[in-house]
Parts: sequence; C-alpha cells; structure tokens
Amino acid sequence: WKVEDFLTGFTPVFAISRISGWAAHVIEEKFAEAQPKPELYRPDADYVGAYCGTQACPYIPMGKRSS
Repeated sequence: WKVEDFLTGFTPVFAISRISGWAAHVIEEKFAEAQPKPELYRPDADYVGAYCGTQACPYIPMGKRSS
C-alpha cells in the first residue's frame, strides 16, 4: 500500500513548505537593503468625502443624492 506513505508524509511536507515561506518573508523584511522596497508597498486609503465633524453625517436616500 504505497498510497498510505503519502498520507503519513503529507504533514511534514506541508510544514516544511510553510516554514520556508515564513523564513523567506522574514529574510526579505530584515535584509531590505539587498533589494530596495518599492515606493508603494501598501497603498494608503485617503477619504475624499465630506467631513461631518465628530457627529455622524445625515443619511440621504439614494434617489436624493447628487454626484
């Protein structure tokens, strides 16, 4: 039954692949001078809507909204 050997070896293979991915990520983050990070690593989210202060904005139904 050669198929049973695959099932017993699946967990170690999965763990090794996961650990190697984590290690690659740590090495990439720790030694960033080897290759500079791109300017836009994670985009910022800037709110461009109206500011309502500390109170909530009044709800306007979809049919009465303007663009």
